[in-house]
Amino acid sequence: MANYQDCRIRCSMETAKQIIECDDGYVFGSIFSMNKALGVDDKIYLSTGISFGEGCPIYRTEDGRIDIGFEIRWYPNLEYFYQLIEKYRDIEWWMMFEFEEVYHYYFQDGEVIEDVHQLTDAEQEYMQELWDTDEDYPMLFTEKLDQSQYVNLHIVPGSKEEEEYGSLVNYIADEIVKGSKTRTLKEKYDYEWTGEHRYFLKNFLIRYYDFPNFNIDQEKYKLNILSQDVLDAIHDRIFPYDYNMYHAIFGLAIGDAMGVPFEFMERGTFECKDMIGHGSHNQPAGTWSDDTSMTLATLKSIKDNNGKVVTDDIRNNFLLWLNEGEFTANGDVFDVGHATLKALVSGIPQSGEYSNGNGSLMRILPLAFTDCSDDEIRQVSAITHGHWISQEACVIYVHIARRLLSGEKIHDIIPTLTYEKPFDRLSYIDKLEVPDIRSTGYVVDTLEAALWAVSHREFYPGGGERGFGYDEMVKRAINLGDDTDTVGAVTGGLAGIIEHLGYDGHRNGLIYSEIKK
Repeated sequence: MANYQDCRIRCSMETAKQIIECDDGYVFGSIFSMNKALGVDDKIYLSTGISFGEGCPIYRTEDGRIDIGFEIRWYPNLEYFYQLIEKYRDIEWWMMFEFEEVYHYYFQDGEVIEDVHQLTDAEQEYMQELWDTDEDYPMLFTEKLDQSQYVNLHIVPGSKEEEEYGSLVNYIADEIVKGSKTRTLKEKYDYEWTGEHRYFLKNFLIRYYDFPNFNIDQEKYKLNILSQDVLDAIHDRIFPYDYNMYHAIFGLAIGDAMGVPFEFMERGTFECKDMIGHGSHNQPAGTWSDDTSMTLATLKSIKDNNGKVVTDDIRNNFLLWLNEGEFTANGDVFDVGHATLKALVSGIPQSGEYSNGNGSLMRILPLAFTDCSDDEIRQVSAITHGHWISQEACVIYVHIARRLLSGEKIHDIIPTLTYEKPFDRLSYIDKLEVPDIRSTGYVVDTLEAALWAVSHREFYPGGGERGFGYDEMVKRAINLGDDTDTVGAVTGGLAGIIEHLGYDGHRNGLIYSEIKK
C-alpha cells in the first residue's frame, strides 16, 4: 500500500480531475466524490463506506498517474466501485480489509476483475506498526502535484480578482496559524517537511461560513487547506526563512557537535556512532565549536544587512564571538584556529602559504543563500584566510552548495569539478576509497573529505549500489579522524541540503535536541 490507507485509487490525471471534488456540501471533508464521479445528483447519499474527512493523501507516482488514498469505515457496497471502474477504465482500486487481505479491482477484457492478496506476517506487522504510530494516518501532499490546478481559479495577474484572491489566501492562513476555533479548523493543524512531501495531521475543507466576517465571495474560489497557495502562505508565517537554510545550518551544527569529542584522534582509534559529550574538549553532548559559532556570526550579519554581505560587520561579529562568547553553545570559546586568532587580533588576514587551514571554509556556507559574487566570497574568506587556495576553496564550496540548492544531484556535480592543482582530485573524489582521503586541517583536505563523504557510494559485487543518509555521511566524515569537528561541519552543511533534515530537528536516528540553544 503506497499510501498507508485502507483504500487507494490510481488513475490518470484526466480521470483525477473528473473525480476530485473539493467543496462537497453533503459529505463533510470530502476530496473524492463518488457522486461527481458517477454523475449522480449530490443530494443523493451513496452508502459507499468510504470516510473522506481524514487521511486523504494525493500524489503523483513515478509513472505519471495520480494516487489518492482514503480511509474506510466498513466493507463497502461494491456496486458503486464496479460502476466507477467501468466508467473510468484506467482506474485501479486497492482496498485493505482488517490488515489481512488486499482486494485489487481493475478493468480488463471488458469486465472488472477482482484479485485478492493475503497479507504476509511481515506485511501485517508493518501495517500494525503504522497504525500504532499514529491512530490517524498522516496525510500526504506532494508538491509535484499542485492541487490548486483544480481547486483554485486561474487568476489573471494584476487583476482586481488577483488582489481579492490574495487577500483571502492571507486571511485564511492567518486564521489557521492563530489557531482558529471555527468548526472545520478546530483540530490541531500541523505539518512537517520531508523532502518533497508535506505531512499533515488533519485535512479539512475551508467553506464560506467558516469565515463569516470576511467580505469576499469565497465560494467561487473553492479553496482547500491542501491548496498550494494556502499552504505556502501558512508556511511563510510559521517558518519565515528559507527552509533549505535550516537544513544546511542545522546540518553543519550537528556535524560540528558530533565531531567535537573526537578532534585530533587518529583514524581507526575510535568510532563515532552518535552524539556524545566530553572527549577531546570535555564539553557536554551537543556543544558546537568555532565552526558553528563563526557560521552563526556570518548568518546574523547577513540577516541584519537584509541579505547583503558586509565584510566589516561580519568581522565585528567574529570579534564578539572571540572576546565575549557570542554565538557559542554555552559562553565558552574553547577552540580557535591559529590563523583565525592571529588575523582577528591583528586585523590582518593571514595570507602565507602555510596559513591555508580550514578556518574560512568552515564558516562560508551562509553565503550560498545570498547573491554575492565570487569576489565577495573571497573577501569574506580573507577576513582571516587570505591565501588564494583558501579563497578558492570557499568559492568552490559555495558554488556546490548553490547547485545542490537548485536541485542538482551531488553525483552529477562531482564530475564537473574540473580544477587545476591543488583541487584536481575533486572531479573523481567519489571514486576514491578511505585510505586515499586525508582529513587534516589543510583546507583542500577538508574540502575533499567532505565531498567524498557526501558522494561516495558502495557497490555490491552482484551489481547495484548503496547511497547514504545524513547521519551516515556525517559519521563517516568524522570517522576519518584528525580535524573531526570541521570535517563534520563542512560535510554536515552539504548533507543537510541533500537529505533535508526538517524543522523538527529529528531525522535518521540523531537526537538534534541535544544541540544547545
